[in-house]
This record gives sequence, structure tokens and C-alpha cells, in this order.
Amino acid sequence: MEIKVGIIENEKLYVDSLRELLGKWSSDNSVSLQLEACSRGEEILSHNILNYHILFVDIQLDGNNGVEIARMLRQRNYSGEIVFLTSYREYVFDGYEVQALNYILKPISYEKLKKCMDIVMSSIQNEYYLFRNRDTIEKIPYNDIIYITSARHHMELVTTQKSYCHLIRIKDILKHLPSQFIQCHRTLIINTDYIQKLEGHTLVMRNKITLPVSNTYLLSVRQKLESLVF
Repeated sequence: MEIKVGIIENEKLYVDSLRELLGKWSSDNSVSLQLEACSRGEEILSHNILNYHILFVDIQLDGNNGVEIARMLRQRNYSGEIVFLTSYREYVFDGYEVQALNYILKPISYEKLKKCMDIVMSSIQNEYYLFRNRDTIEKIPYNDIIYITSARHHMELVTTQKSYCHLIRIKDILKHLPSQFIQCHRTLIINTDYIQKLEGHTLVMRNKITLPVSNTYLLSVRQKLESLVF
């Protein structure tokens, strides 16, 4: 997964602080970040703003008020998250009219930034899985994935249309999957939306294939299925 982050901040101290904290969050969550920083609001407006998942905007910018920049972003159909940076609490209510996700009081704390980035990551995870293979990047809707199984050093993503072979460890891919996915075997992750029934240690999927459930994961699979029924 890659998250595109924009920073509009005219004080280098806070740009550097954000970069450091975002780097820590990226490392903690095994997520790749594409990060761009601008010192003036006009600069970000000249970029392809629709590509950003989240923008950190200083409310007190040289030349432009950060809220006004955010208003212009919304007028240009930017639908990603906006987080305001400010040194003064009285500015925080200005963000409501532009549907700001949050505000962060300076100095920037990791806990506040983490909350914002966790929300963005969760939102992306609920949509699609980013599959990379050499020069190709493909969005695979999570709803299309039936199960994921390990094959030697790769993971095979089996979807309703085709299969994808991805060089990633099972414990790493689990971090990026939404709640309908659950591990049922040392080498197997299934999408519970495709389960038709559980018979003993065997899952029967809607496409009639059968998949094993090991003793280690049997209880958690049963509990997951019961939570879906009741």
C-alpha cells in the first residue's frame, strides 16, 4: 500500500518534524509514503491534487489563510482528508466548513498524527489492494478476493477473475487487509464474505471450492462466522 501525503507548511521546523513522524508511522505500519511539501498554498493548487490521500495544511500561511486554501481545494473536487496545523486553539473551528478530518496543535505529537494516518489507511484498505509487479501497479477490489495462499516465497491472491502472485510474507499482507479477511491456516487467508459453510475442518466457499482450517485457527474462524450470523 502507498499513501500520498501533501504538506503545506511555511516553517521548515514543522515540515521536518512531520517528515520524521510520518517516517516513523510508515515504518511501524509497513506502509509506503509518497510525500510532497510546499511552503505556499498556490504551489499545491498547481499539482494534481486529486491524487493526495491526505493533506496537512498550516492555517497561518504567508499570503493565504490555510482555510481558504482548503476551501479552494474542495471547490476543485479534492475529496481526500485535510488536517490543519495550528499554534492557536481558537482556529480549530474554522475547519468545519471544509470537512477537515482533524487539527493538530503545534508542536506536532506522534499520537495525534497517528490517529489521522490510521483513519486514512483504514479507508484505503476498505477499497482495494494495491498489487505491484515490476512496472505494473493494479488496484484489486477487496470484494473480488476469495482467498490468499502462500506458494513458496510468494502469496497467491485468488480473485473472482484471475490470480496474482505477490512477493510478500503472510504476516505482512495481513496488516493491510480489512476485517472480512481472516487467517484459517498457516498458509491461508480467506474472505469470509465468500464462505458458504464450515464443515468440521473444511470451509466450503461460494464457488464450491473447499479450503482447510487448521486446529490453531478453528476457534477464531468459528467465532468470526458466528459474529456474522448473529
